[in-house]
Amino acid sequence: SPALSASSLVGERERGLLEGLQLSTLSAREIVWGKALSAFAFALLALLCTLPAIFSLAVWLGVPNRQIAVFASWQLLILCLGTAVGLACSAWARTRQYAFRSAYS
Repeated sequence: SPALSASSLVGERERGLLEGLQLSTLSAREIVWGKALSAFAFALLALLCTLPAIFSLAVWLGVPNRQIAVFASWQLLILCLGTAVGLACSAWARTRQYAFRSAYS
């Protein structure tokens, strides 16, 4: 999740496309929310791919449904926080490498 969002704004800045976004009718909040939601949706899709393995644990090992729900909610929380940290580092950094390093540290 931090890797998906850490390159979003700084990548636009490096390619020179951020000024075009700022000149559009979108507000800064809408630009940031769009970047955050797109990174979150892609990471959520990757997380949904693990559902068959998680449900197979429930069937084979007898893990209660409540524990699976708690596990899934923790994963969603970590996904949200990782996206927010990556996006904050992307807005703050000047290069992609620095954004990645700061997001993962």
